[in-house]
Formats: sequence, structure tokens, C-alpha cells
Amino acid sequence: MDKIIITQIVNAGLLIEAAGKKILIDGIHSVKTHEWSTINKELMDDIIYGSRFKNIDYLLFTHQHNDHFNLEKTLEYIKNNKIEKFIVTILKDPPLDIDDLLVELDSDYYEVNRIISDSITIKCIKTKHLSHEKIGLDHYVFIVDINSKNILFLGDADYTKSELVKVLENINIDIVIAPFIIAMSTPGRMFVNKINPNLLILNHLPAKEDDEYNYRNLAEKSIKKYAEDMPKTIIFQDLYDQVNID
Repeated sequence: MDKIIITQIVNAGLLIEAAGKKILIDGIHSVKTHEWSTINKELMDDIIYGSRFKNIDYLLFTHQHNDHFNLEKTLEYIKNNKIEKFIVTILKDPPLDIDDLLVELDSDYYEVNRIISDSITIKCIKTKHLSHEKIGLDHYVFIVDINSKNILFLGDADYTKSELVKVLENINIDIVIAPFIIAMSTPGRMFVNKINPNLLILNHLPAKEDDEYNYRNLAEKSIKKYAEDMPKTIIFQDLYDQVNID
């Protein structure tokens, strides 16, 4: 069985490769936002036109915030590559020429839905975004079942909601990929321990040059401080940070 390769892109962006499939989650965005980095032109051109990211099978987006998703660049990617599905929350003006590729997510909160059944399985769950009452937009988490491992990609989900914990406790989650702030709060650490993965990967950190609030150092300190209370944890801080999983 081949390894699962998980590679950091920018912010929450992540590439998962295994079982002959490539999945890019929250990995195409091009607008600089407060606190967070963006995919610059050089990297964006490499994603759309280069070989490393060529023909991604599944493009997944948890939500439509500017630091996770850009429709124009995603459509440019689709035009120049062969993909199987483009999976996103409901678009305001969906392009008519990609009907066969587009999957718009539309379900009830905390309902588990299977959206891909292939050599891999991808499920989604509609959740509240952190500070949902203030932000109020659709958000989904993804569970990727690949090489007999369940990988939970949390995105910006509100992990304090008991409804989400209740759903996930019924699924054997091997790997959790979550924003770094989950390790910095008591509710976040409680969430991780209830899900009880073998590995926690922290991401959604700004690049060094954009780290105005010293988030990278705070994330490292949190891991050291709470190491005994957490599963094995690694931090993805920089472009192309990577882990291989048997």
C-alpha cells in the first residue's frame, strides 16, 4: 500500500495524495486578508500551469472566505487541468459550463453526507464557522477515507459545538488537521481528546513575513506546554511542509 502524503500549501491549504488520487483542500486563494497570507502570483501560476499540482482529482473548499477560496482562480485551474470534481458551498453565480464537475454542498447542520465514493471516500458535515453568529456563512468539514485512514479536515469549524463532537465520536478518526488555535484553548484541546486521533496536524498559520501577531511562536509554545495532554502533534508552518503516513 502506498503512503499518504500530506503537504502544506498556504494558510489552511493542503494537498493529500494516496491511492492514485490527489485532493486539494482550501488551496486556491489569492486575496491578502487581515492576519493571513495569500498565494502569491508565482505560486498560483505553478498551481494552475505547473506540473506539481497538475490534474488534481478533487478540489474541495470548506467555505468561501478569501483566505480559503477564490472562484476566478479555481475556474482558471479547471480550464487548464483535468479534474473529477469541484466541491464547494453554494455559489452565487455557478458557471454553466462546469455542471458535470461542480458539487455544491447543501445539507442540514451536523448531517454526514458521502460526496465521493471511489478508491477513496469523502464525506462532509455542515458545521458552524467559528464566531458563526458574527460571520454567518456556510461551512463544511471533510472526512477523507484513504488507505484505510480517516482524515478529518476541520477548516474553520466551531469545534466547541457539542453537536459536532457527537457526530464525530461515532467515526474512527485517525488524523485531525485543524487550525493552530485549537491547541491554544481548553475547549480546543478537549475537542481533540474526545475525537482521540493518532495524529494532530496544526496549520492555518501565516508565513513568517506576515506573522504580525506572533502566531507561529504561540503555536510552538502551546504544543510544548500541553504535550502530555495531546496526541502526537506536528505543525505545518511553511509552504511544502510535509508528512508521510504509512
